[in-house]
Amino acid sequence: MTIRKIFIFTFIFLLFFICGCSDKLKEYTISFIGNNNENIQTLVVKEDEKINYPEAPVIEGYQFIGWDQNIEYATSDTNIKALYEILTYNVTFYDNNHNILSTQIVEYNSNAVAPNINTITGYKFIGWDKEFNNVKSDLIVNAIFEKLSYVVKFYDFNNNLII
Repeated sequence: MTIRKIFIFTFIFLLFFICGCSDKLKEYTISFIGNNNENIQTLVVKEDEKINYPEAPVIEGYQFIGWDQNIEYATSDTNIKALYEILTYNVTFYDNNHNILSTQIVEYNSNAVAPNINTITGYKFIGWDKEFNNVKSDLIVNAIFEKLSYVVKFYDFNNNLII
């Protein structure tokens, strides 16, 4: 065999080997899973192919904080789950003199708890100026008082009303 034939044979062998190998790259399924285990997106990628992460869905009352895995290249079938945390809000209760009675951190769509209110001589506590159930934002809640009024009547010694 001549060197030329050996060279051609080697070249053809390498060409078939390279072409055959590139077609045989493994493919992997990458599934992106949402907060309620719903499928956000499924990708089929070749082995060692870079993974492009989708935008995470917006969920009312929650903040997306990242993915449970940070895989850059596909090396196996993988489920990647979106991670969320519930939003929290500050609810601050004030008395009639604008003194803080209570500050609470309340989770999205949960209820704050009304603090005990001190009685004020000459006033009656009526309630709060806004609802604080199913909280979806920071709140300032003020106590409402009504000034008591009294009617004074004078009577004479015969129990007759004096005007």
